[in-house]
Order: sequence, then structure tokens, then C-alpha cells
Amino acid sequence: MDNNIISLQLEDAEYLTTPTKKYSGRRNYVAGNDKCVVSAIPGTILDVCVAEGQSVKRGECLCILDSMKMNNQILAPMDGKIKKISVEVGQSIGKNVVMVEFF
Repeated sequence: MDNNIISLQLEDAEYLTTPTKKYSGRRNYVAGNDKCVVSAIPGTILDVCVAEGQSVKRGECLCILDSMKMNNQILAPMDGKIKKISVEVGQSIGKNVVMVEFF
């Protein structure tokens, strides 16, 4: 049997296929950390609305991110206490950057 052939299980069917170079070199999925708030888009931090050690409620503003001439409020995804703030006012950040971390 050819070593390059792999088996894929989709619903009730099994398929044998030869993976492409792109498929073989892909990164495996890694679940995100629920305790970290990550930027979904690149931009510039206009304001940080919380401090380390502060308790926040779900939906409370954590910071304001300017992207494409729009001010985006980054809201707390849960109730909790702020462990670390990794951004500062005026900082340019890219996509998938950790901005705030919860305990």
C-alpha cells in the first residue's frame, strides 16, 4: 500500500486520498484560551478602559480599538478580574494579539 494515501472519515463514508503538499504542511487546530481577549482585526488602541486587578462584568468596555476609521469597543466576554493588560494607548496591533487576560 502507498504510504502517501490517508483515510478520511466524513459522516458515514470513508475516503482514501493522497494529501496535497499544502494539506500536509498545515498547522493543526489549537483551541483559544477563554481567559484571553484577542484582537480580531488590526488597529490602534485609542483607550484602555480598565486596570489590572479590576473586576468587570460581561459586556463592560475593556478598550477601544481604532480600525479602518471606526472606533471598536472591545467588550468583556465574561464576568471576572483583569489579570494583565498587554496593550497601551497609541499602540498599533495586528490581528490575533492578546489584549487583555483574565484570572
